[in-house]
Amino acid sequence: MLYSVYNVLLLMLSVLAVVPVLLEALQDPTAKTVIALRKLLDTKFVHFIDAPSLALIMPVVQRAFIDRSADTRKMAAQIVRNMYSLTDEKVRRCSVFVIISYCCH
Repeated sequence: MLYSVYNVLLLMLSVLAVVPVLLEALQDPTAKTVIALRKLLDTKFVHFIDAPSLALIMPVVQRAFIDRSADTRKMAAQIVRNMYSLTDEKVRRCSVFVIISYCCH
């Protein structure tokens, strides 16, 4: 039990550092998306990323993929690559459906 509490606390600390920037990017995506992407790229996630954390991160990343700037899309792809190995297996299975639905939309 102590191990799982420890993991949750570390996860919360790494995500909490990024939450204010993510919320700003959600409120003003045109001006704040690139700032949030840079902050995410600078963040070192060392434990599994849970669904609530992904719920904050993924709308910003999704917005970056529809941006015209190649640099913005490249940053979003790097974030997805970095986070993919840290997500839970259930989330990975769901991500395939999200990617397919996004590409077919």
